[in-house]
Amino acid sequence: QSITPATRDALAVCDARSVPEEHLHEQTIYFPETSRRDGGSWQDAYAPKAPVEAWAVEAPSGPDEHKWWYVSEMKPHEAFLLKIFDSKMEDGLARRAPHTAFSWEGDYGLPRHSIECRCLVLWED
Repeated sequence: QSITPATRDALAVCDARSVPEEHLHEQTIYFPETSRRDGGSWQDAYAPKAPVEAWAVEAPSGPDEHKWWYVSEMKPHEAFLLKIFDSKMEDGLARRAPHTAFSWEGDYGLPRHSIECRCLVLWED
């Protein structure tokens, strides 16, 4: 959910049905110990310090793969829900939703400020 109107760095989400499983590759993300903001140095207390395992998506091999959608100019009263992972392997069931923020020539205003909330949901069939 955006805290302020998001007029740049839009959220993009890929239709999981358009990304073949073989296009997903494990990737390790390393975070710096410090970040720079407004010309000064500060410690980001919330950034993970240990490497994090994630997925990278390789480039599509044709025009029918990787159907991306984006949410433009999100307002603070709007939220976007997406599935990060599902262990259930079933035809037609989205197991994950590749997503990212991106910039383009129409961006304007302040950088995106948003809240991300992750939930672990368990249930029996």
